[in-house]
Amino acid sequence: MKKSFLAYDISDEYIGGLMLKKNKLGFETSFVFSRDVSGFEITKSNLDKLIEEGNINFTDDTKGIILGKEAIVEGLNRSLKRLNQ
Repeated sequence: MKKSFLAYDISDEYIGGLMLKKNKLGFETSFVFSRDVSGFEITKSNLDKLIEEGNINFTDDTKGIILGKEAIVEGLNRSLKRLNQ
């Protein structure tokens, strides 16, 4: 199962974000966090490497929500329009 992590909560004690897992219905989304890395250690390149190698253990405190690809694209387009106003 292909998955992507979108970091948005970077703290000096943890990192949190949205985990997207591709499935046949669309994407299962959940909010996750990890104390394996913290904000002062993070650069884009080392975060990508740690995730690809599986060296970050994420804790998932939410039940996954399944979103269709169209819903995600529509939401992103709406957000971009708001940012451009």
